[in-house]
Amino acid sequence: MLRVHTPPPHQLGLGVGFGSGRMQAAQRAGADDVGYRGTAGPYTILEAAYRYNVGPVTSIGLAFTTHFFTHVETIGDLGFSCCGPFPYGLMPFFSFMADVGLHVPIF
Repeated sequence: MLRVHTPPPHQLGLGVGFGSGRMQAAQRAGADDVGYRGTAGPYTILEAAYRYNVGPVTSIGLAFTTHFFTHVETIGDLGFSCCGPFPYGLMPFFSFMADVGLHVPIF
């Protein structure tokens, strides 16, 4: 993942990452009859963040992150919901995180 940010102490940052990933299992709230399962495939993550450097060693921050899994299929109580040669679809996951971290300058 590559992140760029403004200078401290108030850091606004953007990040993007690429790789291969697998969404194991997911289910919508209140949807007991439908779930999602994935296989390994291209994976992308996007992040927007704010961090405040408390001192030379620690920081606190908030990050909004979106994960995009590309090989996800819907599975219901009656089996697969898609048919045909390409049953897979795109599934985004959104997360909002608060963090406390250590600053380790590498370069």
